[in-house]
Amino acid sequence: AKKNDVTVTKKEIEAEVALNETNYGGKDALREMAKTAGITTDKQLNDFFELKLTVSKLQAKLFPEEVTDEEIKAYYDENKDLVYKDKKLDDVKEEIRSQLLQQKVSQKFSEWFGKLREDAKISNFMES
Repeated sequence: AKKNDVTVTKKEIEAEVALNETNYGGKDALREMAKTAGITTDKQLNDFFELKLTVSKLQAKLFPEEVTDEEIKAYYDENKDLVYKDKKLDDVKEEIRSQLLQQKVSQKFSEWFGKLREDAKISNFMES
């Protein structure tokens, strides 16, 4: 991240924690959810969100992708009966945008990493 000039501020971490507290139904609910992942202290929780934000920023910088409104609508239309039952497009638009963006970035990352592995010269030395 440092090599690519990607940093996360304390303010960004606090905002991410606050957003997740809202999404999970409050501070206590977020802490309970975090415990299931072995995160038991506020420092661990902040470290987790710092890492999450760093990875997200690094991916965005290395693999810039866009999601169009047409892609969002097509995804919604394909999944509205099963996944988005009783939800309007406007209510889930950002959720879908985030999901599609993550899929695109993951695909680009996989392609990049595969190329990196192909180009790497890795030697294994085994003792007999």
